[in-house]
Amino acid sequence: MVAVKKWRQYLLGHHFTILTDHRSLKELMAQEIQTPEQHTYLVRLMGYNYTIQYPVGRRHFPENF
Repeated sequence: MVAVKKWRQYLLGHHFTILTDHRSLKELMAQEIQTPEQHTYLVRLMGYNYTIQYPVGRRHFPENF
């Protein structure tokens, strides 16, 4: 989330991919928002065109990341 905030001016209007090791973040848009943290993440990502990817197992961080 820090990177999205920092690079906001470059990301707005463009599609980008968020790689995360936080599995529940991948399902953020599909789940019922129950905690303040979930609400904060959702609000910070509104207005962006993005895809969230959760690499499984050892593939959390690819070599070109």
